[in-house]
Amino acid sequence: MYMKESQQMQSYFDISYLIDDIFLLGTIIFAFIGWIITVISLIVSNVREIDLPYYSWWVTVYQFFIIFCVITVILSNSGNTYRIALVGLITVALFSQALLCDTMLYYSKPSQRAIASGCIFLSIVDVLWILYYGTSNDSVYHLWTNSYISESSENIEKNFISKVTSDKDITSDDNHVAMTYTTQEHRPLNFLDSTVNSTAVQHEYPHKVKAIYSYNANPDDPREISFHKNEILEISDVTGKWWQARKHDGTVGIIPSNYVQLIVN
Repeated sequence: MYMKESQQMQSYFDISYLIDDIFLLGTIIFAFIGWIITVISLIVSNVREIDLPYYSWWVTVYQFFIIFCVITVILSNSGNTYRIALVGLITVALFSQALLCDTMLYYSKPSQRAIASGCIFLSIVDVLWILYYGTSNDSVYHLWTNSYISESSENIEKNFISKVTSDKDITSDDNHVAMTYTTQEHRPLNFLDSTVNSTAVQHEYPHKVKAIYSYNANPDDPREISFHKNEILEISDVTGKWWQARKHDGTVGIIPSNYVQLIVN
């Protein structure tokens, strides 16, 4: 998702998006294994002056670019924003890997066969990424991949958000009462209430998001809230996998960040 301020952009990259998701972490590790095998085999083949297709190095460098793009998208939690472009780029990589693999399988040298093995590794990962970014979040494939997300870290984050929200509500109520009491002799009460409420909204929920998918809250978790596609919600903080949100009717709870898109003013 696009962040307007550079400071927000820097804080938006979070390694936990990758570490806590075992599926994505596994594909990245698998991709690096295949890429390293391919690079080492290409170097050995060049040193021994073994014939290679003229496009072999281009395919390898392009695949590294794809791995870099996927990692960047994961760390910034911006898969919903760039998924179309990412699927297109990965599809080109998959086609290139398949072409190189098909060529290398007909050679007899060990290094050439090793290149084919590396291409097979990378092709498998490319297919998994295409399915991941090419399908909607409510698909069966995503239900399967989401089962590999670390539940312990997810619960810790949810509990932290709930605690912070509770503390903010208490502090906000205390400040509202104190300000009303000390200033009611000098200003009309209606004017004071509107000023305090406006300040609280800007301070506590400075971001707005648009739901790109509908979400039904988990009935076993009272902290979650449901919302519909294209619904506009207010967000207090845009870090982590779960965001504190407020609906137009005043309902407050947590929502999964990958179901919404940040609105930039």
